[in-house]
Amino acid sequence: MNADISDVERILLSCIKARPCFFINDERLLSNLEHYLNGYNSALYILGLQEAHKIYPDGFGQYIASKYKVPYTVTLFSIIRDHSNNERQAFDLFFELLDEYLLNNGYEAIPVCTSITSSWEQIDTFRRQNLAEKNSENKENEQWIE
Repeated sequence: MNADISDVERILLSCIKARPCFFINDERLLSNLEHYLNGYNSALYILGLQEAHKIYPDGFGQYIASKYKVPYTVTLFSIIRDHSNNERQAFDLFFELLDEYLLNNGYEAIPVCTSITSSWEQIDTFRRQNLAEKNSENKENEQWIE
């Protein structure tokens, strides 16, 4: 089975879906979302966090290619764009396809973000827990080295 989206990224996607202007400029365009998510994934890779944090699940691109019966030789964003009338429709289609994929694989769809503030508080809580776990691991490693 394919890995689900990470909790923090699930909240982030929920916020982007509800209020894209907070994250990806003023318009609901797939190209804006694509650039944001590519930058996000690059940051995860640079920080070595790409395995623990998934902005979209493994196999999602292949699913889109199979759904539209095209080879998966281009990005999932290109496939979505090719099957939409415009960038705005493609933005909405991305989230429709993501929810469809998640549900088909036994996961929850991206929830509706009702409050950006409370969502950021949840993200901050996850961040603090992650930092506490890292600090605990570092202390254990330091004790082992000594």
